[in-house]
Amino acid sequence: MREIQAFNRFQRSMHLHYIHFMVIFFLTGLPQVAPHHFRWLLYFFWVPFAWFSPETTYLSGGMKVAMVLHRLAAVGLLIYAPLFALRELKNMGRWQIWPEGGPGAGIAELIKHYLSFQPGRFGKYNFGQKCLAWLTIVATGIMIVSGCILMFKDAFSPSAWRWARFFHDVGFFVFLVILPIHIYMALHPLNRKGFRAMFETGTLPEDYVKTHHPLWWEKIKSRGGGSMS
Repeated sequence: MREIQAFNRFQRSMHLHYIHFMVIFFLTGLPQVAPHHFRWLLYFFWVPFAWFSPETTYLSGGMKVAMVLHRLAAVGLLIYAPLFALRELKNMGRWQIWPEGGPGAGIAELIKHYLSFQPGRFGKYNFGQKCLAWLTIVATGIMIVSGCILMFKDAFSPSAWRWARFFHDVGFFVFLVILPIHIYMALHPLNRKGFRAMFETGTLPEDYVKTHHPLWWEKIKSRGGGSMS
C-alpha cells in the first residue's frame, strides 16, 4: 500500500524534543508557581543536590535545582525553536494549520469525529488541532519573551518583570489546559495512525488519508505528489 509522507524527520524530532522540554518545564515550574501544592516535587530535585550540600533543606536546595533545570531547558528551547522556525518558514504556505471553512463546520466535524467515532471531512489537521497549534505557537512566544525578561530581570524595570511574571504564569496555565486535550486527540482511536506517523514512520497509508483527511488528499492530488509535509 502506498504511503503518504505526513511528517519529515526534522518535524518529528522537534515534536519529540518539545515534549522533553515541556516535561522539564512542568516538573520544575509547578513548585515555583504553586509551592504549597507541589513542594513535594522539590524533594526529588534536592536528593542529588544533597550529596554536595547535605546541610541544605530539601525546600531551599530543591528549589535551587528546579530553577537551574528550568533555565537550562529554557536555553535549550531558545536554541532549538528558532532553528525549527527558520527551517520551516520556507514551507509556510504548506503548514496545513490555516483555517479551512468556518468554525461552525469545523466544530460539527469534530463532534462527528471524536464523539461519534466517524471520519470527519478534515484537512491534514482538524479544526481542534489547528486551534491547539495556534494556541501553542502564541503561548510559546509568550513564554519565551516573558522568560527572557525574567532570566535577565536586572536589565528591566520592576514593573516590566512583574508583568513578565504574570504573562509567564498565564502561558503556563494555557499549556496546563491544552496539554490533556492534545493528548486525548493524539490517542483517540481514529487518530492512532497519525500518532504512529509522528513517533515512528512519518507516513500515513494512502487509503487512510483518503478516508480521514479528504481535504488534504484533494490538495495532494492537485499538486500531483505524495509528500506534503
